[in-house]
This record gives sequence, C-alpha cells and structure tokens, in this order.
Amino acid sequence: MDTQNRGIELALLLTLPATIAFLTVAEPILRALFQHGAFGPEDTLRSAQSLAAFSLGLPAYVLIKVMTPGFYAREDTRTPVRFAMYSIVVNIVLNLAFIPTIAHIGPPLATAIAAWVNFAMLYVTLRRRGHFAFDRQLAHRLPRFAIAALLMGGALFFADRIVAPWTTGEVLTRIIGMVALVGAGSLVYGLACLATGAFRLADLRALLPDDVCLFFLADLHALTVTQDPATMASNTIEMAATLLAAGIDPDLLDPVQSGARFRA
Repeated sequence: MDTQNRGIELALLLTLPATIAFLTVAEPILRALFQHGAFGPEDTLRSAQSLAAFSLGLPAYVLIKVMTPGFYAREDTRTPVRFAMYSIVVNIVLNLAFIPTIAHIGPPLATAIAAWVNFAMLYVTLRRRGHFAFDRQLAHRLPRFAIAALLMGGALFFADRIVAPWTTGEVLTRIIGMVALVGAGSLVYGLACLATGAFRLADLRALLPDDVCLFFLADLHALTVTQDPATMASNTIEMAATLLAAGIDPDLLDPVQSGARFRA
C-alpha cells in the first residue's frame, strides 16, 4: 500500500499542474508551436479546446497505471482488463452523445471521463478488498497539491497577458515566450509546493539514487585492436586514478572488462 500511495503522490505532483496549465494556457502554447502557414488562429482555438478537454483526464491516465499493479501482484489480471473494456464502452457511448453537441471537444472529453471511470472502478475494488487505502501522508498532501496547482494556474493566467506577443512571429521569439511562460509556471508551482507543505526538499532528495552509475561508451573500433594484458592493466589503473581525482570511489562501481580478439 505504501508504494501505491507514494506512486499516487508522484503522479499527482506531476499531472495536476500539467492539467491546470493546459486548461489555462493551452491556446498560447499551441499558438507558439503550430500557428503558422495554413494553421490559423481558428485552428489554434479549436485545438486548444480539444487539448484542454483531453487534459482533464491526465491524472487518471497515470493513476490507472498506479492502481493496476495492485491486481497483478495478486495474480488477478482479469479485473483490470474487464474494467478497461467497461471504460471503452463508456468512451464510445459518450462520443456518440458529445459529437453532435460539442463537436471536436467531444472525443477528448469522452476519453477523459472514461479514464476517470476506469480509475474509480480500480480504486473502489481495491478498497473493498482491503488491498488499498489512502494513508495519512497522502490525505495530508492531496489538497496541498491542488492548492499549489491552482496558484500556478493563476500565475499562468496573468503571465499569458504578458507573454502573448511572444507566441507569434519568428521561431526565436516563440522559444523565448514559451521558456518564459513555462519557467514562470514551474517556479510558482515549486514555490507553492514548498510553501504549502505539499512537497519538501527532503522528498526530492529521497527520489535520487544513492549510487551514481557511470556508463562508458567504447569505440567499436577498439574491439578489433589486440590488447595485451599490460596495456589493459595500465588503462585500468589510469581509469581508477581518474575516478579518484573526481571524488568517486572505484569500489562502488561494478566494472566489466571484456576483450575481443579477431584474426585476419
């Protein structure tokens, strides 16, 4: 349960601000990325409406991935598939109902609602079976995630007025506009998370691995060159000295040496 609770925390930490951002500034984002040539302002507006509707299900899309292992770990693979089939039926029915009324917004909105239905079925089933429940830490942080995301949404709403002139024109201008908009939103969200207690710096450090993995890419040409043991030993000592100079303990690494000799 603890793993799933932490998975929900991480999922909401990332998807809630993304959802709020797409609801708030989907139009300037799409304007900067795609509005040129035959893709005009009307196309940008319609695409932004569809993106905003689709983003409503963004947390659910990820939360489904967090919930399903709770069934697979208990060798129950049928229930998640059955719920997925139910959500597909919901999606089809909602598409038939929405397309005649809200046109291009219908399919993405139907997909979002179907995803939340799928998540709800997974969550309720796990809870009824006694296999999952929100712990105190998750219950404490959920409203704080929402508050931080809403504060970011408010900041983006006002920042959009400033950045709007930078979402059209030359490519460099658009890049500057997007960097400013995304940077402002990220900064406000990060500060809001820290201020509300939604996340702490210690939590971020806990997500980092304790060990540092180094990957060495070898020139494939070296595989065709005969290496004598003395040269290989010298190269190994040189590499160890380089690691020590960089403050890395070679004993923490798991080096794998392999030699390949080819005869003409």
